[in-house]
Amino acid sequence: MKKTKDPKDFRKGLLALQSELVNDDYLKDIPSVNKCTSKMLHACMDCPEVREKVYKFLKSQKFSFQCIVARKNLELFRKKFDLKEARIYKYLVTKLLENRLHLYSEIDCYFSSMGNLDSSTCIRKRRIQIL
Repeated sequence: MKKTKDPKDFRKGLLALQSELVNDDYLKDIPSVNKCTSKMLHACMDCPEVREKVYKFLKSQKFSFQCIVARKNLELFRKKFDLKEARIYKYLVTKLLENRLHLYSEIDCYFSSMGNLDSSTCIRKRRIQIL
């Protein structure tokens, strides 16, 4: 979860960088730039040159960031989540938003897709619990 004073400028700068990367003479012939970077920025799919430029952009911005880190533990995954990816995903999103939703009048959440899981369902349930 990212927090910044001016999210519109942050987004505008990121979109400008993405356009610059896709149109860069050196980078535009790299397959991952055409396939992935042109649609979204994603660290594990982007080439090192793209990651470096995104890192430098992020380093120049003023923002705070919260995230959830989960260890891959098969026994815990089996025991607590019955080997269901959707359950662990919902749990992690709930933990990320825990004690946060009431702090803001608006929160924009963007999720990548994970199977056929509807992430907004998890957020709505969490919001109802808080209200």
